[in-house]
Amino acid sequence: MKNLIAILLISFPILGFSQVYESSNGRISFFSEAPLQDVEAANHQVVSYFDLSTNYVLFDVLIDAFEFDQGLMQQHFNDRFLNSEDFPKADFFGKVIGFDPEKKGIQNVTARGELTIHGVTKDMKSTGRMSLSQDGSIDLISKFTVNIEDFEVSAPRLFFYPIAETVDIKVDVKYYLTGS
Repeated sequence: MKNLIAILLISFPILGFSQVYESSNGRISFFSEAPLQDVEAANHQVVSYFDLSTNYVLFDVLIDAFEFDQGLMQQHFNDRFLNSEDFPKADFFGKVIGFDPEKKGIQNVTARGELTIHGVTKDMKSTGRMSLSQDGSIDLISKFTVNIEDFEVSAPRLFFYPIAETVDIKVDVKYYLTGS
């Protein structure tokens, strides 16, 4: 993935004048409702880049960095469902539409691109909010839903009760200008 990031950064127009922001501790969490016990986890090791001059965005997420309240649930998530040994990462590469760094306050945005989970890549559209903070950082918050079967992940069963086939995803990232 580091090679991909390097290629992307190099390909951004006039890199010397490019405004590439990065986050190395973003947060992605998910929630899935189940009859006996809801499934939820959070990952605080999300790496993301946002190029202000092109509005391209890249996310790189280690699957085994999702933390669950119960260790057994985390083990099943990694071993049985997401196969994190074979598919260690999920990523998204796309473009943010609707963000104007000259505007103050929170702005509604849309991201369109490709989401890869479990080795399967699908077109994805997500809505969210972005804002430029007084310290020069950029905040991004988004919520969207993923159908796990679209990514060839079987809906797990918990004591013969199926867990929902959709998963609600929340993204919360604070970007800082690279090199600052």
